[in-house]
Amino acid sequence: MAEARIGWIAGMPHFLPKLNNHLGFYMALTGKRLKSKDVMLSGMATHFVPSSRLGELELELFHCKTEDIEARLNAFSEPPGEFSLTPLLKDIDHCFSANTVEEVIERLTKVDSEWSKEMLQMMAPLCPTMLKVNLRMMQLGKTLDLKEGLRMVHRVLSRGVGSYNAQEGLRSALVGGFTRV
Repeated sequence: MAEARIGWIAGMPHFLPKLNNHLGFYMALTGKRLKSKDVMLSGMATHFVPSSRLGELELELFHCKTEDIEARLNAFSEPPGEFSLTPLLKDIDHCFSANTVEEVIERLTKVDSEWSKEMLQMMAPLCPTMLKVNLRMMQLGKTLDLKEGLRMVHRVLSRGVGSYNAQEGLRSALVGGFTRV
């Protein structure tokens, strides 16, 4: 969730916390993004269509009836292959299942691999307060339906928009640029 990089909150506490192996927590706390095929393999998407065929699919969908959409998507969808994070899932699950940000950092430090060092480097410049807010929203989001999750996001955003953390995060991003997004 790139917004974590500017001292903001992860916007989807409804579905991210429900992903297997704490993938949603991993994305919310590091700003890491999934590769296109991995979005489907993680359960966030239902179809994988190569970018080279998106224009063709768009034309098909534009000219089809509502009841034909699923068949058209299925016709263009391809098997996504292997999940690129498979070798890291055990470490992701272990590190990002922690109850506190401090414990996430401690677990990443103990893993002591190239991946864990990269995650620590990604998290280091992020706003500690917003990391904690993100983690708490993710923890609460496990039990919320979509309406409740959106209500929580709205409340946090409404209270945080004028905060020093949000203003400083935006200032530093605009002045220094997004170096790791």
